Amino acid sequence: MAKDTKKKKAEKKARTALKTAKKAHQKTKKQRRASISSTESEDIDTILASFQTTTTTTPTPREVKCPPPRARSATTLLPSPTSKELILFGGEFFSGERASFSNELFIYKVASRQWRRVEGDGPLPRSGHAVALLPSKGEYYLFGGEFSSSRQKAFYHYGDLWRLTARGGWAWERIGNSTAKGGAGPSARSGHRMVAYKQFVFLFGGFQDTANETKYLDDTWVFDTSTEKWWSVATQGLKPAARSSFSFLPHPEGAVLVGGYSRVKETLRGGRTTTRPLVHV
Repeated sequence: MAKDTKKKKAEKKARTALKTAKKAHQKTKKQRRASISSTESEDIDTILASFQTTTTTTPTPREVKCPPPRARSATTLLPSPTSKELILFGGEFFSGERASFSNELFIYKVASRQWRRVEGDGPLPRSGHAVALLPSKGEYYLFGGEFSSSRQKAFYHYGDLWRLTARGGWAWERIGNSTAKGGAGPSARSGHRMVAYKQFVFLFGGFQDTANETKYLDDTWVFDTSTEKWWSVATQGLKPAARSSFSFLPHPEGAVLVGGYSRVKETLRGGRTTTRPLVHV
């Protein structure tokens, strides 16, 4: 009997020691992740600062012949309003270990099947941005996008608005992100979509990723290109749920939205919450 009691005590002591070791291991992992995240966050600030420094001394934009762009995702490709050309901007490439982002502007000459790169100042490197084309003005409007550390442990979302003019040579111009009432325009985001209607640019949805949490958005904004001001749209009745990565197309009466992706919270048995992917139809 005494032997059984000693055995049980030894087993209990071993289990307690194992639990303590596991907790210490998890705490160390958590501290290491926090340290890496903090370091990579500082790296993002350094990298973006270096880009801002190097993009303030570039001469007037000019086209130069170049090889085809390297592989990338979350980029934008639109037709030219003035000629048989395609316009490609930004995007990201993931090697399986590290991510890299681009702020290159490429022109594809359809007739000659040649690529040209536009050298000059412009938006910082990004992916997941949105661009809308106003054919009547020969202008493109770009908003938002994201940038991350090379190991994607820290993220940065842009909330800037840019205009790219096609007529008379390619030129970028940053526009103030304010509303007609003096407040701020759309919040920083990526995965949103924009479409042009008359002199307006419609913006909907997207997401914000902090590495710890992803928040999907369902707000609607209109940018008036004549006054260069944003308007927040208060919709009535039914409206699309929060989402990103949807199709947003122009329509004679405005715009049409189809599909998209988000993650929604669910409460499981026992009160534990989780998130599951949701593809919108």
